[in-house]
Amino acid sequence: MNGKYLTERERYELETYLKLGMHKKDIANRMKICLATVYNEINRGTVEFRNSDYTTRKEYCADRGQAVTRENQSYKGACQKAKYNKELLAYIGDMILNQKYSPYAVSVMLEKNKDKFGVTLCETSIYNYVYRGMIPNVKRSSLPYEKSALKTRSVRSRIALNNIHGQSIEKRPKVVNERINEGHWEMDTVVGGKKKSKQCLLVLTERKFRTEEIYRMKDKCAQTTVDVLDAIEKEIGTDAFRKKYLTITSDNGVEFLNSDGIVNSCNDGQPRTDYYYCHPYCSSERGSNENNNKLIRRWIPKGSDIADYTDEEIKHVMEWCNTYPRKMFGGLSSEQAQQNKLS
Repeated sequence: MNGKYLTERERYELETYLKLGMHKKDIANRMKICLATVYNEINRGTVEFRNSDYTTRKEYCADRGQAVTRENQSYKGACQKAKYNKELLAYIGDMILNQKYSPYAVSVMLEKNKDKFGVTLCETSIYNYVYRGMIPNVKRSSLPYEKSALKTRSVRSRIALNNIHGQSIEKRPKVVNERINEGHWEMDTVVGGKKKSKQCLLVLTERKFRTEEIYRMKDKCAQTTVDVLDAIEKEIGTDAFRKKYLTITSDNGVEFLNSDGIVNSCNDGQPRTDYYYCHPYCSSERGSNENNNKLIRRWIPKGSDIADYTDEEIKHVMEWCNTYPRKMFGGLSSEQAQQNKLS
C-alpha cells in the first residue's frame, strides 16, 4: 500500500466506487491505498444532502474532501515557524505599514536579516500571514495595490490631435524596446488633487535599471518642464546630459508639448536628446514609468497636495524607489542592479 495523500482524481474515483456500492475494503485494494485512508477520506468529505421530501442523507463528496484538504494544507509549513515570534511579526508589520514594502520586498529583507531573526519567509507565506490577520494592524487593505492583467490593444493608427507634429514612438529605435543599453528614459508627471496647489512632480524613469529621478515643478506648463530639464543640463553639463539621456519618451500631455525646448540644449542650441511621444491612451508604452509612479503613490497618495511635501521628503521618496528590492532583479534594488550591471 502506498502511504500518500489522495489526489483530486483519486477522490472522484473513490466517490464513484462508493456510489456503485463497493465495499470499502475492496475499494482500498483496487486503489492500492490503506483501508484507514478510505475511512479517513470518507469522514473528511461526507456532507449532508436534503432530499425532495425534506429528509436528509449523508454522502461522500469529492469536492468537499478536496476543499477540506486544501484548507488544512494551507495551515501547514512555513507559516507556523514564525507564528509566535512577536519581534519578527512586528518587523514585518513595520515594513509594510511604515516602509511601504510589499510582501516580496519584505521577504528579501528577511533573507538579509536571517541571522537576526533566525528564520526566513517567502512572499507567499507573508501574504498568508496578512490574510489570516496574524500581523498586528496589517490588513489586506494595507498591502500595495495589486495590478490586474493588462489588455493589449492596437493603437498604431491612433494619433494625438493636440500633437500632430510630435515625433511618434513608432520612429524610436527598436533596440530601445530590448532594454539592452542604459540611457533610455520615460517621463511623466505626478499631480496633486483637485482644488490643490498647481505644484506637481516631474518623474524620469530609466528603462533598463528603472532608476527614478523626481523633480518638483511649480505648475504643469510646457515651459516649466523645459526649465527643469535645462536645470539638469546646467548642473551636470551638456556633454554629460547627452550621454545620460539618450532618448526620452512621454505621453502627449500639455506639459510635454514643447518638444523643441525639451530636445535642444539650453547652452548651444543643438539637440541634447531624442524625444518621442507615445500613442494616446497607451500608457503601457512607458510601463516602467507607470509602475514606478505606483511606488511614489505609496508615499504621496492621490488627492494629496504636492506643496505639502518638503524637498527632503521628495528626495526620500526618490531614494526609497531606487533602493527598493525588485523581483525583476532577483531582490536587488535599481541602484544595486546598476552597480552590478545586470543584463
